[in-house]
Amino acid sequence: MKAENKVVAALDKLIDFIEKQHVAFHKHNGFPEHPVAVKYHQKYFSHATVHETATVREKVSEQTEATNKPSETVANREKIEYLLTNSPVKRIRKLPYKGMHESRKMILRGDIAGVWKPSYKRLRRNEVAAYEIAKIIGLGHMVPPTIERTINDRTGSLQHFIEDTDNYYVSYAGTESRVSKDDIDDGAFFDTLIGSADRHDGNILVKNGRAVLIDNGAIFSKYRARSAFIGDGGAMQQRHMDMLIHFVDTLNKDKNIRNKLLSIVDSDDFGTLVKNAEAMLKQGSINKYFHDFDITHLEGEVLTP
Repeated sequence: MKAENKVVAALDKLIDFIEKQHVAFHKHNGFPEHPVAVKYHQKYFSHATVHETATVREKVSEQTEATNKPSETVANREKIEYLLTNSPVKRIRKLPYKGMHESRKMILRGDIAGVWKPSYKRLRRNEVAAYEIAKIIGLGHMVPPTIERTINDRTGSLQHFIEDTDNYYVSYAGTESRVSKDDIDDGAFFDTLIGSADRHDGNILVKNGRAVLIDNGAIFSKYRARSAFIGDGGAMQQRHMDMLIHFVDTLNKDKNIRNKLLSIVDSDDFGTLVKNAEAMLKQGSINKYFHDFDITHLEGEVLTP
């Protein structure tokens, strides 16, 4: 409970920052004033009723999902999560590539497959956390459903196996399945928020022209995000400010979502996530070192269990 209270206190400070500087932070580096964020501020941060507050959050979430045109509906993702968690394993297959872990393709009952990656606790839970964060900010379609599961007395992450994909570096070189600039921007934004340290070309797949982000174990870096999307010119857009505000607000107001995330990641990594969000809000960009910003007021609020 003590750790949870410190997390809420840190998030409250972020909310205060957004409330007081909702116009100012859009002008950093020439970033234009964002009318949607201003309108969101005026409606949400007024003395709204609980019903009005919930309505605003719901509309922001719906607009984010609609804008990004997810390849999978929310209902379908929930079905996939259920099957990954509960379906018996029918067959185990080796994957055509070698990684750092003993990854295997698990064929499950129910016409579904997953990539099972047995690993130590933090790595496998980072994989799950990346998916959960993507869902909160409205980018759930970019990260395949991922859960934690024990198979044959070994625990690892199990991520939905996406069939018939291309490699990012091949498609970006000019094939018909080249990803959109929106996906490059969204990928750069997401990798900066979660502090991804390992988003090379091999960890980006392409399905029907859309980017699919896999191998999310190396996240919560306290320094600069390393992402092929940033190298390819990914930049923060106006919609990303909405996502950040919605993300912080959801963690601050929705106890169930916050506790679910805290059950996956420790308070240290949660603190890194909050710091990254604040740095991005202050800077209005995605490709800066996080420790360059004045975020020392969060020290001790989140990092101490």
